[in-house]
Amino acid sequence: SYEKLFVKTCAACGEPADASDHLIRSGAGVWHVDCFACTTCDAALAELSEDRSTILSSNFVLTEEGGLFCPEHGSKHTCAGCARPAAPEASVQVAVGEDAEPTVYHKDCFCCRACERSIFDLGGDFVMHEGQVFCRPDFNKTLDLFCAMCDGPLDPGTTYLKAFDKKWHKACYTCAVCHRVDNGPLRQQDGALLCPEHRAR
Repeated sequence: SYEKLFVKTCAACGEPADASDHLIRSGAGVWHVDCFACTTCDAALAELSEDRSTILSSNFVLTEEGGLFCPEHGSKHTCAGCARPAAPEASVQVAVGEDAEPTVYHKDCFCCRACERSIFDLGGDFVMHEGQVFCRPDFNKTLDLFCAMCDGPLDPGTTYLKAFDKKWHKACYTCAVCHRVDNGPLRQQDGALLCPEHRAR
């Protein structure tokens, strides 16, 4: 019959999609404008203009299997923060190390694990530690990465010394009196590093 040969059916509702209807054709599928919606959240992905002469469509993802999705639910990436799909325009990809696979976060989920503030609001400075995102101040607090002499942070990549169960900037590991490091072995006395010349005998 004519219908079987020339009238396609809407990929969403299965009803006839006649050429006289407003139709959307994408890939091998045909949809009524009102049926052109995300199969996950049912968000409308198209509408007619006010004068009903033009079809206005928003961004959408059509999978090889024929699934129709809004950008969020059609994304192949999953947010590491909330485990929901993450559309490229609403997410960031973070790769730590040259060969590391990027980790994807919604912009709202890219927050410090400790203070829960947005990394973007904190100026974008962050540290990845054991798969967790930290702002730099909280990372230093969490791992107690502060110099025993100046209380300054020991940022990742900074060379520091460990002595007397404390951490020190290399430049801070000096005698508290003469500020030399080459005046014999340093020892702690009353909380201060002292060379042999300045230690009480």
